[in-house]
Amino acid sequence: MKKILVITILTVLTLIPASLRAGWARTYGTAGPEAAFCVQNTADGGYIVSGHSEPLDGGWVIKTDEQGISQWTNTFFDEFMLGGLCIQTSDGGYILTIGGRLVKLDENGDSVWGNTPPLRWSSIEWVEETTDGNYIATGYVE
Repeated sequence: MKKILVITILTVLTLIPASLRAGWARTYGTAGPEAAFCVQNTADGGYIVSGHSEPLDGGWVIKTDEQGISQWTNTFFDEFMLGGLCIQTSDGGYILTIGGRLVKLDENGDSVWGNTPPLRWSSIEWVEETTDGNYIATGYVE
């Protein structure tokens, strides 16, 4: 009896499309080569996703709601998003790494500030908000 029940459950699960088992599935981007480097949950239950697009020749960031529906998108031209970290900050905005730069976005995805890397091919590998509201980052320069 147990074997029949297990086989029945497995058969039913294989008939359900993966997108329904996952809750939702969405596709974002252009028709060309792209890569997402970061996906993080946000305080409102949505997601922040960042990556790079060859057709755009730059980096991008998308904020979605809990169902994956895009709330806003921002692009950063002529920037290769090596590493591509993204975190939500205590003020509701976001910090992204774009190449060897830190970029601060507000809650609507608009750029607030960005720093300049010491060399073109540097990369930030880790970033965190400090208790005093500043940011600390580590990385490398080639």
